[in-house]
Amino acid sequence: MAREPLPAFVAEISNPQSTRSHIAALKTLKHQLIGHEQRKEFVIRHGITRLLHRNLTAGASVQLEPQQETEHKLEDRWTDEDELRLQSLQIVSCLAHGGSTTVQPLIASGTMTSLLGLLNPATTPSRLIIESLRALVAVAEALATDIISSSRNPSGLPQLSDLLFSKPAVNALASILAQKISSKDVDDQITLVLRLICVCLRESEKGLHQAALVKVGVLDYICCRLATLAYLLGAAPPSMDTSLASSMLPAPPRTSLVYILEALACFSHESAYRSMRILYSRHLLEVFPITSTSAQHSRAGDYIPASSYHAPSYSSHIDAFLPKLQAVQSKHEHMFAKAFPPLRSFSQSGDMPSRIPYFNEGSTTISNRTISADEFGSPLIAWLIHIARHSNGLERLAALEFLAKLVSALDRKIMETWTESSRNRDRTLAFLVVPLLIRIIEGTDSMNLFQSTTGEEVSILRTIRERAPVALAILIKDVPALQKAAYDANAVNVLGQMLKRSFDTVVTVRKTMWTSVPTDVDPRDSSKRDDQSDPACSLGAPAMAAENIHRLRTRAAALLALAAIAQKEDSYRRSIIDINAISCLVDSLVPYPDGPLLSSSCNSLTQTAVTAGSQGGSLAESSKEGNPWFVLVAACKLTQALSRSVGVLRTKLLDAGIARPVFGLLANRDPRVRTAGTDAVTNLLLQFSPMREDLLSQGVIKILCMHAHSSDPELRHSALWALKHLCASTTNDIKSNIVEELGSTWLIDTMNGEPYGPSFSLRKQSQHMATANAAGEHVDLLNATDEPLMEVDDDGDSDQIKRSSDRDYDASASSDDDEMANCEPGHTNLVPFQERARLRAIRHEEESPVARARRDDIRIQAQAVDLVRNLISEPGPKQPEMIDNLLNTLGAPRLFECLAGKLKPRPTGMAGKTTSFTSASSAAPAGKRPTLTIPAATLNTSRDKEASAHASRIASFPKHLYPHGEVMLKTLFTLIHVGNGRPAHRHMLLDLHTNLPPRCSPAALFPSTFPPRLLPQGGPDVKLLDLLLPLFSHPDSRLRTACCWMVHNIMWKEDQADANNSWARAVELRNRGFEDAVHACVFDENLDVRERARSCLEMWGANSNIGGSSSSNNVTGLGGSRGSLAREREREMREEVEGRGGAGRSWER
Repeated sequence: MAREPLPAFVAEISNPQSTRSHIAALKTLKHQLIGHEQRKEFVIRHGITRLLHRNLTAGASVQLEPQQETEHKLEDRWTDEDELRLQSLQIVSCLAHGGSTTVQPLIASGTMTSLLGLLNPATTPSRLIIESLRALVAVAEALATDIISSSRNPSGLPQLSDLLFSKPAVNALASILAQKISSKDVDDQITLVLRLICVCLRESEKGLHQAALVKVGVLDYICCRLATLAYLLGAAPPSMDTSLASSMLPAPPRTSLVYILEALACFSHESAYRSMRILYSRHLLEVFPITSTSAQHSRAGDYIPASSYHAPSYSSHIDAFLPKLQAVQSKHEHMFAKAFPPLRSFSQSGDMPSRIPYFNEGSTTISNRTISADEFGSPLIAWLIHIARHSNGLERLAALEFLAKLVSALDRKIMETWTESSRNRDRTLAFLVVPLLIRIIEGTDSMNLFQSTTGEEVSILRTIRERAPVALAILIKDVPALQKAAYDANAVNVLGQMLKRSFDTVVTVRKTMWTSVPTDVDPRDSSKRDDQSDPACSLGAPAMAAENIHRLRTRAAALLALAAIAQKEDSYRRSIIDINAISCLVDSLVPYPDGPLLSSSCNSLTQTAVTAGSQGGSLAESSKEGNPWFVLVAACKLTQALSRSVGVLRTKLLDAGIARPVFGLLANRDPRVRTAGTDAVTNLLLQFSPMREDLLSQGVIKILCMHAHSSDPELRHSALWALKHLCASTTNDIKSNIVEELGSTWLIDTMNGEPYGPSFSLRKQSQHMATANAAGEHVDLLNATDEPLMEVDDDGDSDQIKRSSDRDYDASASSDDDEMANCEPGHTNLVPFQERARLRAIRHEEESPVARARRDDIRIQAQAVDLVRNLISEPGPKQPEMIDNLLNTLGAPRLFECLAGKLKPRPTGMAGKTTSFTSASSAAPAGKRPTLTIPAATLNTSRDKEASAHASRIASFPKHLYPHGEVMLKTLFTLIHVGNGRPAHRHMLLDLHTNLPPRCSPAALFPSTFPPRLLPQGGPDVKLLDLLLPLFSHPDSRLRTACCWMVHNIMWKEDQADANNSWARAVELRNRGFEDAVHACVFDENLDVRERARSCLEMWGANSNIGGSSSSNNVTGLGGSRGSLAREREREMREEVEGRGGAGRSWER
């Protein structure tokens, strides 16, 4: 069959006779391509993308003077070359609407670079900027539909994002947003820029693109536009100076609000720094002023009587936007109310209706005042709630998304802070926001898309279905009160129905025009064409049907929301089981085969589509054949949440055969899926899981050990956590197999952490360096020939990249500080100095490559130490055997020197030399820091004085000199379990020595309030257990309890033959000051610490009766080491797995 000849207008575009004829040919081509997919494919094969790239790069506009930047002047300067580029841009937009198939040739031809070069308002007319932005938006939206990417079919959106957020491009975007001209063209440019940012940032995961935009001021310009728009909508306080509003950038139209909120939501997602940067933007502070931190804390934690409670004037103004809700009483307010009850009830005052639903939060009671917007942290949160309640469609969705991501990011615990999220804020969200989100989900899910009259309505409904459950999941994650509100609002049933509908058969009607290409050949299969040498002339991989994409996205959204609900409570998990969601969950864990769009099955599906469309029929596409990566990750999260229930783990998950599909995901090529699969398999490996043996028989140990050697810190952390669970209550052979697979040298190195930050490049630089171990043997710790090395991705430029990123971070940090400090004249609400310092600290913890690497290394260290702890934690006759085996395998000197290093303080100047030191403390309790002092008036007895002295030492403990609290706690329990072995192990612990430099000794670093007897001196022969003496005053009560357990185990008497040795160990501990340290803990405020201390003192008293002679007295304390400690361990494990959050180590994921 003859090939269709090349049209004359295409030949004219290739070899134009004149500019006029060239423009006419482009117009003809544009009209021919609109709505005709096969003509688009035809011209692409004939190289139209190269010609468009040539037209866009030919010539350049003249630099415009500032006084010429008006619409009239721009129209006067319009030339034929500008018209030529305009028609070319419109053709690019037309091709981009053809989907990813036609977008890939545009990217290959370099057209994207040409589009980005036409975004500068100083050199490009306004019409060209608008058309360039429209083309970029069309390209980005087409690439966003490519939901399945593989090694042979990479997605182009990350590539486009890298180009768009390069330095020249982001400067152009900032220039567009900074325009002070108020016109329709400028409004269109701003709206398109916001749409482009939303599409690209929604797929950005690591925050690098957001950081680039913040650096050039894009975030501040967006905040300024929101401030002016909110001012026009009446959100500003009455006292605001009108001259301040006139100094801001012009307000965009109300239709731009949805894109402004979407863009800010993308910036605030999982970033406390950028979220606070939004709240403290100088323009938003004028419209939404924030009260002082001290005032917020006083309202959140201290009682203010209703008669003396006067909110600021702006608080009364913003409170009028929301319904009045009664506040929850704080502890001090509750005590004050009991002593001085009000003369009349709140409901009788007439301020609000008398029937208010009771918000059950355990023992909380309702206050006699209403919730103020000041308790939200910022009035912006209250205004977003107002916008969400009084708008509809995408604007309501954008407000809810921004609200959810903003609140979630502000609650992220990056550093140690003694503030708490207001319970009244959560109460407001539970009453006003969570039910609204569920009502939106239920309303859109019950609608039939085919009943909509326009394609725009269909698009809006699909967007709400796909994103509203994700917003709900983000909002309620880690907040039990909001999870209860979602459960009470029937969220489980609503989301369950959405999940089930995502597996319904998708029927699409495709009517295609006649084609000369035989139906047995896919016209998009580039492997069967001879023009594939030029990517610009080859069609891209076919995209999935829009209906199927929507089903998959709603499936993932429903899974994420259900996982967030099932995170804590076992009753919620059982409700999810009761709606028969397990079968859908198992189907959601099935991945696509590698290269699904290039596989034979997909080609046959495409062939069926072409055949059915040519016959005017319909095509039924089953969505049960596989799932993309984001569905697999969401399904793994729900599996992880459900497996926290012991009952569900032993029954429903076992019956559904959940272990096999989860195990298959451990070897997935996508690193995100591998990490999620490893998290999901963690709870399936617990000792009471009936699926453990099945997973062991399939070789899960080898795969997890391979993941533990990965260069991805998230995957390493998850793999070590899973191996830690596997080590609990298993045979010594399996434990030895795990140590052998990991490698003894690798395990010791992982426990030690990376010096000067966990940079793999430092390991590469030290590959040929050898060092002496604790036994004095000269060994190569990094290149052991008999053990597996860490699998590190080979990247020769890694060092340069890390140095470059550090320099970029330092430069951007200084620029941000200057921007925050230098506000425009006339602005009174400047960012306070302490808030700027807080922002700098949060930014360092969040964006600094060194801080992020240190934080990852700390988490990995903690899991590695806990894995060693679980290897020897099982009480019984085989425990001493496993302790000896571990000491022989790892090397006793190496192991104990590693553990001792985590109990030593470091001077401030050395804090950066080890990744074990950080200012963060995940063990810190939420809420106001407890007062550990006793009023002087109550110090009437020696007991009160000792309690006061103990509390004073705890308050003045230099916590910043020590490693992370979690690492120390796991280290102490590892030593405790070593002392739980034979008497020889206890004598060994007493005799262990370590090197403690004098400048690192507690005696040189601690304040004078600590008795010298409790502070070991520095030297080469410091006893290892003496490092525990200062820790009896550590602020973390769990560490103080662990120190008492250590003393308890050392003094434990195994049998009558061990009586004299037990007495000798007790005497040595007394001589080394441990009895004084334990005696001080008797006055501790924590009950568990007091009970453990009394147990130890009873053992000293019993040992004093022995006096070194053979006596029949049996020292049991409070049940004995192996009995009481084992029972406490089992209780911790049971409570953690069942989601009740035990006080001990974390077992569940």
